[in-house]
Amino acid sequence: DRVVAVSQQVRNQVIRAGVSQNKTALINNGVDLSRFKKYEERSETLRNALGISQGEKIIGSVGRFSAEKGYGNLILAFSILAKRAPGIKLLLAGDGPLKEKLYSQAGNLGISDRVIFTGVTGEVPAILNLMDIFVLPSFNEGMPMALLEAMACARPVIASRVGAIPSIIEDYWNGILTEPGNVLE
Repeated sequence: DRVVAVSQQVRNQVIRAGVSQNKTALINNGVDLSRFKKYEERSETLRNALGISQGEKIIGSVGRFSAEKGYGNLILAFSILAKRAPGIKLLLAGDGPLKEKLYSQAGNLGISDRVIFTGVTGEVPAILNLMDIFVLPSFNEGMPMALLEAMACARPVIASRVGAIPSIIEDYWNGILTEPGNVLE
C-alpha cells in the first residue's frame, strides 16, 4: 500500500522514480542505544583474538563488501596513511562479493599484515567499540545503520557526503565529511 523510505533522500528518489508522494512514508533509521552501552569497555579478549596490540590505533568500518560501499578506496587511503603511521591497523567487519578482491588489494599494497578482516560477526557493538575512528567510504547510501551504530558507540566518524549522511553529520562538528572516492582527504 505504501513505500516506506529510511531517509528523505531515499523518499525523494522513490518519488522521482514515479511513485506518488501520497503513497510514500518516511521512517528514519534509528538504533537502540542500550544495545551499545554495555560494550563501552573495550574487550581485551577481543583485541587479543584479532591480533591488536595494546598501543595500536584502529581505523575501521562495518558493512557489505560491495562496490557502492567504497572499501577499495578505504584500503587505498589506509595504505597511504600506514606509511606515515606505524601504530595503526584497519579493521573491516563484513562480507560480500568483493571480499577476495579486497584481500588481494591489501596484499598487493603490502599492508595485509595491518588489515584485519573479521568476516560476518554478531559482535558489531564490540567491534565498533574497538575502533578509534569509524570510516564509511560509500558512494551511495540511504541512512546507514553502521554509521548510526558507530555514533551510538561514541566513535569519531569520517563519512562520504552521500545520501542522508550530511543530515546526520555536520562537517567538523560531529564528524568529518569527504567527497566519495577521495582517498587523499
